[in-house]
Amino acid sequence: MKPVKAIPLLLKTILAATPLLLASMPVNAGQNSHHHSAHIHGVAELNLAIEGNQVGIHFIAPADSIVGFEYKAKSNKEIAQYQHVKRLLNNVSHVVRLNGGNCHQIEAQVDASAIAPVDNHHNNEHAHSETEHGHDYSNSHGEISVNYLMNCAEPHNLMGASLTLFSHFSAIEKVQTTWLSENSQGSYIVNASNNTLTLK
Repeated sequence: MKPVKAIPLLLKTILAATPLLLASMPVNAGQNSHHHSAHIHGVAELNLAIEGNQVGIHFIAPADSIVGFEYKAKSNKEIAQYQHVKRLLNNVSHVVRLNGGNCHQIEAQVDASAIAPVDNHHNNEHAHSETEHGHDYSNSHGEISVNYLMNCAEPHNLMGASLTLFSHFSAIEKVQTTWLSENSQGSYIVNASNNTLTLK
């Protein structure tokens, strides 16, 4: 089994290729292809890179579409939401399920720093600094992302994937998905009623 450090290599491959893929091929589900989309509420991205018996998955979405806000968690409710979503996203099955291949998660890297709570002293200093310079960053866009590494015992039987995230994050309306393997590639736009993609 390759070490966990393979995550960046797999994801770097597909993230570098994504703009070219989206520009050069029609997207399934009757949608037009686009380059890496801007921050749009309700729209997420899921990229998969398949190499040998490993699958690297990168998921990114506006924080507002995940927890309902895009700033540092302050209230007890917001902090609880932050902690809950980190636990949820640590399990790839809450985002996507690979169909076939007998695949198992071996690593997850969740980045929810955009909404991570900070201590009151830091908050007060930050707010004072923003006021001093006449800026208000309270509405700045924040995103939550996750990198997963999967190991597949039977990679030749990996046929597709089903996005399960719609059951957990109802504010996500559609997901731009791109996948790349040693022999093929593809791009789909999926939603709650059409949430599967073929990887062959």
